[in-house]
Amino acid sequence: MTGKTDLLAQLAAIPGERAQAAAAFDKREIDLVAELRSINATWEEIGAALGLGGRQSAQRKFKPLIEETRTVRVRPNPKVTP
Repeated sequence: MTGKTDLLAQLAAIPGERAQAAAAFDKREIDLVAELRSINATWEEIGAALGLGGRQSAQRKFKPLIEETRTVRVRPNPKVTP
């Protein structure tokens, strides 16, 4: 039988476990949105799938997060000489 001390320790661990699970879900959500955008899913479609009520809500929530993970291509400047 599990004692009171052990049960209290298990209970005390729940907030940390909850935070870890939430972080994992957040990462998965961001990764899926980034992948969907890379295959031309619209913000409207993403917002609807997440129940956010539309394009603007989805863009506001995710665009800053997924832009950090995108590769930025820099075009050479012909005016700059090496």
